[in-house]
Amino acid sequence: MANDELSGEHGAKLDDMGRISLPRQWCDVVEKHALVMLRGGKPKLPCLCLYTIEDWKAEKVLAVQSVMLSKLERLNQMIPVKMDKQGRILIPPTLRKYGKLSKDCILVGQDDHIVMWDEDRYDEYLEAESENFEAEERALKVLKLKMGEGVLGDGGDCAHSGAAGADSGMAGPKRGD
Repeated sequence: MANDELSGEHGAKLDDMGRISLPRQWCDVVEKHALVMLRGGKPKLPCLCLYTIEDWKAEKVLAVQSVMLSKLERLNQMIPVKMDKQGRILIPPTLRKYGKLSKDCILVGQDDHIVMWDEDRYDEYLEAESENFEAEERALKVLKLKMGEGVLGDGGDCAHSGAAGADSGMAGPKRGD
């Protein structure tokens, strides 16, 4: 589906029969494809992922090539689903239970797939991601600080005393020297 039309966040309601309506602008993109749904997220923050069969197969190839066994296992647990004429998808009971979906959901377009979250779980996910981002930002600042103090370089420009010799065509020491 690699399509920028599948982007953004949309609120959605899960009906009593376990169906969820896709945003109208996504229906035109999705209706032309066979669809699969699978588990996503982490056990504490579960979500569901909706892929076209083509994109699901491509993800499987990447998982095999990258030896990502946990992702491959999750990809192998897919369930075929169909969109009805009203733009709704019936979410199987086992996946509704896994995703801990309540009435209020959030659909997030990720270009080549759609992620379905329970609204409360999505808020928890965003909070956790914010904390991860802040931790990564702090680690980057520490790294930049160390580079500026000469620990990793000579003043923060990542220059290295051996780099001048390499750039000028001079060979470094040979083994055994």
